[in-house]
Amino acid sequence: MAGKQNEYYKNLEKQICNEYKAGIDSLRDVADKLGTNHKMVGRALRKNNIEIVKAPNKPMSDVTKRKIGDKSKGRIAWNKSKKMPRESIYKNMATHLRFNIDYMWLMQFDNLDKLKLLNKALTRDRDMPNLDIVFYKKFINKFYKDKRFNLIYDKWLDNGMQKLLRPSLDHIIPKSRGGTNELKNLQYLTWLENFSKRDMLQDEWDAVKSKIGEYFVR
Repeated sequence: MAGKQNEYYKNLEKQICNEYKAGIDSLRDVADKLGTNHKMVGRALRKNNIEIVKAPNKPMSDVTKRKIGDKSKGRIAWNKSKKMPRESIYKNMATHLRFNIDYMWLMQFDNLDKLKLLNKALTRDRDMPNLDIVFYKKFINKFYKDKRFNLIYDKWLDNGMQKLLRPSLDHIIPKSRGGTNELKNLQYLTWLENFSKRDMLQDEWDAVKSKIGEYFVR
């Protein structure tokens, strides 16, 4: 009896090793095919020095999704009505910046939404390359209190955050005409004005604005 049992497990072990495809099959896949359990599959593979590679997650079937949905009906989310502590929000913000900023430094700026908008202008390295922490702090200090930026920001909020009014960072002398990323060459315009200004110098754009009505036909 014991001999037959040993022979069965030897054959099963051989089948497991032949059936398993690393990185494609999960242990449960092989177990289901051979009528055993995933622990047995794992033991057999390790015994034969076969590397176990996690298989990609399979997409859930519509039936499984419905079952999960049915179980979740009426369940109250654990974080409903819970607000993340202010300190945690700033810590989270600091971890997503390009610069190694102490979150305590960020906490001096009370308006989180305004701070997020300013941070967004410095997100992409290809737009604003070679920046350092000194520049970042000067940038935030300047524009957080900047009168022009705040006028645009407040108007944007008052008008339901319309895209055309969104504060947009502009190079006073466009980069295409030799402008740099120096702080003195940066200003905020509305998105529409920045889009319209394009590669014009500020004097050229001011001249266009002074007779803007001439460029529209009703």
